[in-house]
Amino acid sequence: MNRPVPSVLKVLRGNPGKRRLNPDEPHPEATDVQPPSDLSPEALARWESDAPKLLAVGLLTEVDVNVFAAYCQTSADYWKAVEKVRQFGEVVVVNATRHDKDGKPKNGTPAQSPWVKMRDASLARMQSLAVEFGMTASARSRVHVTGRAKKSAAQRFQASAPKLRAVK
Repeated sequence: MNRPVPSVLKVLRGNPGKRRLNPDEPHPEATDVQPPSDLSPEALARWESDAPKLLAVGLLTEVDVNVFAAYCQTSADYWKAVEKVRQFGEVVVVNATRHDKDGKPKNGTPAQSPWVKMRDASLARMQSLAVEFGMTASARSRVHVTGRAKKSAAQRFQASAPKLRAVK
């Protein structure tokens, strides 16, 4: 069964099903939301990268903070696992009893690295959460940007930049 789609995404997509929108759906303010204080540094970097983009189109509000924080932390976990798989490989040796002078096992049983499972699970969670915010290619293909979200990057930058005045 498909999950319900928030009205803001239906409107951005042009309401393709032409179904009546829920007039009683809550519409929390898309204010300048702050990240939770317990995000890892990597997750905070993801927040600082993606939150302004979602705020600009009204997809991130104060009630979405925890779900978006989970997305950011899951993204950080994914990239950590990717790095560990690069470092140790997808297959590791377990139950080794003998090692060479460099510490590499001489015997043992090959097994899938636990980092592979963590990487794959994090990717699945990250993709699931990204869809909630229209952050995947297929989700974006259904979004039609209108109004304030249609401003160019330069216009958005100018609107958010501090106003400078001439000094005499």
